[in-house]
Amino acid sequence: MTYSEVSAHLAKRHEDDGLLLREIVEATHATAAFGAPEVRLIVDEPCELGRRHDLGPTAVVVGDDVSYGVLRMLEVMVEHCCDIRPFHTRLEAEQWLDLTAARRSKPG
Repeated sequence: MTYSEVSAHLAKRHEDDGLLLREIVEATHATAAFGAPEVRLIVDEPCELGRRHDLGPTAVVVGDDVSYGVLRMLEVMVEHCCDIRPFHTRLEAEQWLDLTAARRSKPG
């Protein structure tokens, strides 16, 4: 998983009017292949989109601890503008998305 792939994915979701939808990204066969400069770019993109559009939560299912760590760092860096969270299993990702949807639908 490279910065270019993440950027292309965000652009495609924007083009398809899918930014508000909740999403599971299946990345168990990918490895995060970006360094600190690319992480800053990756943080900037969803936050810039979030200033103009509502963004749905994104769960990323990863297959290794390095990718989990990188995405956990990304989660912390974007928490002010969007919900992105890594998981080791699809079941955990689905449960988090269900909880996130339930929290957003509660009045108050």
